[in-house]
Amino acid sequence: MERTISPNNGAPIKASMPIKTATVALDDIGYDGWQAELRLNVRARTYDAFLSQDRDEFWTAFGEIVIGWNFLSEDGQPLPLPKDGLGPRDLPIDILNTLVLRYVEAMADSAAIPKARDAASATTSRTNGVGPSNVPV
Repeated sequence: MERTISPNNGAPIKASMPIKTATVALDDIGYDGWQAELRLNVRARTYDAFLSQDRDEFWTAFGEIVIGWNFLSEDGQPLPLPKDGLGPRDLPIDILNTLVLRYVEAMADSAAIPKARDAASATTSRTNGVGPSNVPV
């Protein structure tokens, strides 16, 4: 005999997945007041594509990650979002590099247990050969 277990004493639970975001400000790279809102709780396939070396896969994923921004072109017109037609080579490289770096940092911080990484902590690796590792052996 099969039994179905219903949550909430038999009443179905209806709840949409919340959209978790991080806001990245670009003031410190010379774009005063510019901000981008990036989604943190993307699907695993989207994050995998974001980390891909394939430009088209990356850009498609980036379009799913960018929720919104207040970026303007040289003539003061709003820059479209990647999902709305901005091409992979249309965003200034300093902005793109900063968004990618800060997004990866925000993802790491959002998954940190029990606390976020200290802003002054150094990145270490046992495989890059650059410096000593802080991973116990």
